[in-house]
Amino acid sequence: MEIITKKQFEKDIKKLKKQQKDFSILETVLELLISDKILERKYKNHPLVGNWKPCWEIHLEPDWLLIYFRDRTNDRLILYRTGSHSELF
Repeated sequence: MEIITKKQFEKDIKKLKKQQKDFSILETVLELLISDKILERKYKNHPLVGNWKPCWEIHLEPDWLLIYFRDRTNDRLILYRTGSHSELF
């Protein structure tokens, strides 16, 4: 599977590194997404609507989100944004 990171996602990661986030959570979720495993309910994986449709959102922590799209046709995982609710919406 090809993983595509959008430019804004990369900027978000730099910002989160300064906040000293525990990236093992993100790594675990990405491994689950790549292997097409079902995520635990605690991640609150759900589709987004409006401008973000057809993307999905995962709660890595209560106020740390990941916005992504799983392109099954082309076998790609596209990472759009990560950060807090207030930063993303």
